[in-house]
Amino acid sequence: MASAVSTRPAPPHDEYRPDRARWMALGVCLAAGFMTLLDVSIVNVALPSIEQGLHAQPNELKWIVAPQKPTKPRLSSRPRPAPGPRATELKAQYAGA
Repeated sequence: MASAVSTRPAPPHDEYRPDRARWMALGVCLAAGFMTLLDVSIVNVALPSIEQGLHAQPNELKWIVAPQKPTKPRLSSRPRPAPGPRATELKAQYAGA
């Protein structure tokens, strides 16, 4: 009687070798993220000194901070949960109004 499950032998333990290129790429990405966070922190701490030294207005300081915002990693971004039945009811209610 043949079984439906394939019985493949497990690979020997000495056959597994982690890919160094992947670990290097992960290290580079983590270092880049850390440097970005460090840079944003330094600029935010230095904003009062920049304001005094350049006699800049608050709207001009936004031009210093704004270019760094898109590169800031989003550590808290999570997928949204699926809308429940209440959200569907509200959507239908406002569509009719």
